[in-house]
Amino acid sequence: MADSKRGTLKEGVMAWAIKAPCLGPGVKNWTVYWQTPVHYQMDAPLHFRGDFKSALRSVLELYQTARKPLYAQIHSAQCLIRITDKPPRE
Repeated sequence: MADSKRGTLKEGVMAWAIKAPCLGPGVKNWTVYWQTPVHYQMDAPLHFRGDFKSALRSVLELYQTARKPLYAQIHSAQCLIRITDKPPRE
C-alpha cells in the first residue's frame, strides 16, 4: 500500500480504496462507507505494506488508544468496508 498524503484519515482510506483491487464478483475496487463524524488529521505520511484489508487493520490499530477509536466492518464478498466509531458487537 502506498504512502498516504497529509490530510484526514478518511481522505487517505478513501484514496486507498479507489486503488485497491477486490476479488468480489463484478467489483473492481473496495467501497468504504465512513459512518462516523470522526476525522483524524494525519500530520505525517504513513506507509503500510500488504493488501488493503491488512493495511487498513494496521492503520486502525494506531487509533485504538485515540479519544474515539475507529473500527472496520469488512464484507469481503461485496468489497465493502464500513468505518464506525462503535466497537463490534460480541
